[in-house]
Amino acid sequence: MKKAVHILISIMLLGAAVNAQPKPVVAKPPSVRVYPNPAQDILYLDIKGTNAAGIVTIKIMNLEKGSIMEEVESTVDLQFLAVNVSALPRGIYIVKVSTGRGEVSSRFIKE
Repeated sequence: MKKAVHILISIMLLGAAVNAQPKPVVAKPPSVRVYPNPAQDILYLDIKGTNAAGIVTIKIMNLEKGSIMEEVESTVDLQFLAVNVSALPRGIYIVKVSTGRGEVSSRFIKE
């Protein structure tokens, strides 16, 4: 009797594994840490979640004038970027990071 129960359990487990559907892999959007904030000359971007994204686009915008600066980095594994913001006038800006996995925005102050 024990042998028959063991075989039945094995067949049930095998059947569950055969009928199981794989879960889709969902790519996480990028995240960005912007510092120093407020910035004077150089703004550092610590970017996570870009590996295998290919191209990273950085846009700096203010609410009054729209897009002011744009940089395109063609790299597979960009994680750190320094952006020269010394020519920007004082104010509040938005930095937008776009990759093949999505986009994320963060606010910074230029002194």
